[in-house]
Amino acid sequence: MAKKIRNPYNLSHDDLVTWSKDEVDWLADHAGDPDLTPRAADFPPLAAAFEDAYNAEIAPEQLAPLLHKQLEELDDPLIDVLRLLRGRIPLLPGVEEPKLAPFGLGEEVPTDWDKLIAVATVCKEHWLDISGGGVPPKFAAVSLNMADMVSAGDAFITKHAAYRAAIGDKQDAVAYKNHCRDALLECEREIFRWYNAAHPDGDDPWWRTTPWGTTSGGEQEPPTPVWPDWPGPASFEANYLGKKIVELVYGGIVSAVSGTIRRKDEEEDWVEIISGLPMDDENRVPFRDTKVSPGEYNYEFIPFNEANEEGIPSYSMVVVPEEIPK
Repeated sequence: MAKKIRNPYNLSHDDLVTWSKDEVDWLADHAGDPDLTPRAADFPPLAAAFEDAYNAEIAPEQLAPLLHKQLEELDDPLIDVLRLLRGRIPLLPGVEEPKLAPFGLGEEVPTDWDKLIAVATVCKEHWLDISGGGVPPKFAAVSLNMADMVSAGDAFITKHAAYRAAIGDKQDAVAYKNHCRDALLECEREIFRWYNAAHPDGDDPWWRTTPWGTTSGGEQEPPTPVWPDWPGPASFEANYLGKKIVELVYGGIVSAVSGTIRRKDEEEDWVEIISGLPMDDENRVPFRDTKVSPGEYNYEFIPFNEANEEGIPSYSMVVVPEEIPK
């Protein structure tokens, strides 16, 4: 088997796809067993649904950062022309007070995207109202600037809507992927409970070829996964789950008893976020970091043995996109 681990819920999404394919093959090889649990028939379609959901997440996950970068290139021209109008309109002769408020330019031009869109929308609508399809003589000196503002605003607002949709698609894809993962793991647990009850003998050839590994002494106990020797490193992967949550999945190491996770963003140095994480197979579960904002994060996992000696660290990186409510 490509994967031998009793707790597949500890696997990264990518590894779980591979692991579930192995189990589908194993179930197919033993489909003739008269005692095979009915849940075995549910596992292949659940595995296929999870893989499809995992792949469906890739496109919106890649699109959102691309659109974000494009928005960063589009906001400067819009901000610049609005600031230019804010400086030029008060200098126009024949324009009665208030001069800037009707254009939404009574205060400094914001850089926050939602507020920027609001200002650009007010400015465009007021300009269209007073121009009536033409150019008012007293605003002739800024007519070209107004045309640039309308063009820059339309481009930014259109791209912003696409980015917002991509973020929504990403959140939906992550939620559906996690739903499929939960259903797959629930079915797997039922299959394992059946197998453990129907084949308690560790000498049974089915048990020796199962993706759950082997038992010691023929006793009915979860088998030990294949872990690297001390000092490691452990397997370690960061996955962005949406809603500003990063899931950190770490593996075991022979002789390791605890682990520490540190985080580093684009501005600060390494900061410890959790220590004392259990390393045994029974208690090791993914850790979720909920203290993140949009940006790029590097994570470090450090194992420790009973003597509190530090093992070889492992690293993973993840990008948290800016999320906009639907």
